[in-house]
Amino acid sequence: CRQDFQGGTIKWRSGIGIIDCSRLKCVALTFDDGPGPYTSRLLDTLDAQNVQSTFFVVGQNVGNYPSTEQRAFRNGNEVMNHSWSHPDLTTLSYSSIVSQLSSTSNVIQSTVGKRPSLMRPPYGAYNSTVTSISRDQGMAVITWSVDTLDWKYRDSAYVRNAAVANTTSGSIVLMHDIHPTTVDAVPGIISDLKARGYVLVTVTDLLGAPQPGVVYSRR
Repeated sequence: CRQDFQGGTIKWRSGIGIIDCSRLKCVALTFDDGPGPYTSRLLDTLDAQNVQSTFFVVGQNVGNYPSTEQRAFRNGNEVMNHSWSHPDLTTLSYSSIVSQLSSTSNVIQSTVGKRPSLMRPPYGAYNSTVTSISRDQGMAVITWSVDTLDWKYRDSAYVRNAAVANTTSGSIVLMHDIHPTTVDAVPGIISDLKARGYVLVTVTDLLGAPQPGVVYSRR
């Protein structure tokens, strides 16, 4: 349940109550590079565990899985910008960066009905040009504080341990829903983090009111 007011937003979730990360031990699970063939199965897990997360999607993939993205958004997850084709934005011209981000925001808006307010630069690579363009397009720049290295280690037990062992209150955890081993690890990650008293939320819930053009790696 979400209620928007002039001065802010209040979110309530069954079993937790009001989501207030200034008093709760909040952690944001984030998933990059999708949507892909395993994203729907990941959503099954998130829904079953009453967890919401943030998906940083590659624009050119969205059209292949529109119903998946609509489901993700409908169930309270965030669908945010990860560029159109996953280049290192710092190597591109100004106009190319603008196109990479605006094209992705356009397809997200046309698919789920809401323009993204967050972006994650591919490879975590950004410079003043990237942050300036992100600001102009109304998006905060989100990196991470916990890297599971799930792209390198395609082992669910490794990913589970990496996600849990290095997480503290306020962490933003990086994973990729294009790898089935990562999706396999998520039920255990959620169980372990909940057992430690963490509440799993979206990046916006965690940060409160992230500002366009500002870089965040955790709360």
